[in-house]
Amino acid sequence: MLLVGDAAHRTTPAGGLGMNTDVQSAHNLIWKLVAVLDGAAGERLLDTYEAERRPIATLNTQVSKARAEKVFDVGAAAARGDFDAIRAWVAGMRREPESRLGQDLGYTYESGAVVPDRTPPVARADPIADYVQNARPGARAPHLWLERGAQRHSILDLFDTAFVLITGAHGDPWREAATAIAAQDRIPLQSFRIGNGAAVDLVDRAGAFLDLYGIDAGGAVLVRPDGFVAWRQPSLPPRPAAALRGALDQILARA
Repeated sequence: MLLVGDAAHRTTPAGGLGMNTDVQSAHNLIWKLVAVLDGAAGERLLDTYEAERRPIATLNTQVSKARAEKVFDVGAAAARGDFDAIRAWVAGMRREPESRLGQDLGYTYESGAVVPDRTPPVARADPIADYVQNARPGARAPHLWLERGAQRHSILDLFDTAFVLITGAHGDPWREAATAIAAQDRIPLQSFRIGNGAAVDLVDRAGAFLDLYGIDAGGAVLVRPDGFVAWRQPSLPPRPAAALRGALDQILARA
């Protein structure tokens, strides 16, 4: 049995974190259920749902509870006429960060559905306020503007119902590997070459893709259907098909 939404975690109304947590958890779970039910993944993949989401839900609940307690404290101070306490609370609220992007977008996953690449976590002065885009496995895939023909698209538009392998301009071996694996293993898997020039699927006019995603023109990044980086290969290995299949077997609990 798998619990999701308010059946799994309840927050206070403070901060509006309940619905965000619910949607994030459903987003994390649904692609795993589909993969298992379709026979593309082993049942152990479902164990990664709690491993990934429980720490995030716990943090969100704690933050919401702390904010609610402050509101109750202010109400109690008002009831007893303690205006110094109210002024101190207002001053404290002004010092709180306006942004909570770190909490909303900067959380990361660690589980069997992510293949670590031994790179250190990205430093953030304030994990609640600060969001630093990066493609370290377990992180949310970074946004980047790309062009297809005359249309401009966010790279995030690629990540939806399938695994997506994004590569540099020299990614033809990866494309061949992804096509073969998708056909043989019944895995929803797409691939896109990103760069400048004629031999790419999406044009990176700003030239930012390789640095942002931490690879060279022969490297590849595998993004899960929920938009989180599952695996990263900085350069083209001698046997790209074997490397990609090995990563998918681990992520999908087929190994």
